[in-house]
Amino acid sequence: MAWGTPTDIGNAHSSGSSFVGKNGVTVPAGSLIVILVHENNGTGSIAGTVTDTASNTYHLAGSIEGFGGHFFQIFYAYNVNALSSQSINYASHYASFLLVDIEIVGMYVSGEKTISDPFDSSSFATASAATSSPSVTSGTPAATGELFVGATVLIGATPTLTQSSGWSAPPNEYKLTSVVDILCGTKVNAGGSAQTYNPTSPGSYEFLTLIASFKAPSSSAGFNMPMLGM
Repeated sequence: MAWGTPTDIGNAHSSGSSFVGKNGVTVPAGSLIVILVHENNGTGSIAGTVTDTASNTYHLAGSIEGFGGHFFQIFYAYNVNALSSQSINYASHYASFLLVDIEIVGMYVSGEKTISDPFDSSSFATASAATSSPSVTSGTPAATGELFVGATVLIGATPTLTQSSGWSAPPNEYKLTSVVDILCGTKVNAGGSAQTYNPTSPGSYEFLTLIASFKAPSSSAGFNMPMLGM
């Protein structure tokens, strides 16, 4: 079975707090939720936690630290309980007085339920650079038809970024003027090759970039094999 169409769930921001929440989120049962988190804690790279008010479990797919305490993470939850105008929340590992800012963006993908964990760890990759062309190339995915999520966070400025060719939002771009710009894209890889996420900017800036992929839902999810007569 193929993935459905990704749907944006919005963004949220906090300053000087170790907590940020996105309210009013509605997601159908059985979906995959992907949440990207940037935090400027000035100190380290211990992952925070994502929760929601529908008792779903969120897993850390991976993260990258760089440029003076900036920290970029990607979380996901699969085969979720439905959310109806509810909240998705992020809590930093670090105390509020260390937190300059936190931003979250996210999306969900509906479709047939996936019973087993769809995250493909073999594809995950990160990169950091001061450049006008941030780029990250995944590992080789384990299967065809995987949903890829690429994302970059530009630190300290908000110029106009150009989306990587062949990729499209959601999650939708989020700009916090002169602070960060988070640009994301998704694509379904019909083949089994590695993928590159490489948006461009009009000048050289500090970027943290990551890429992750998720295996397509199983056609047998939620299907009961009938008993055969003797």
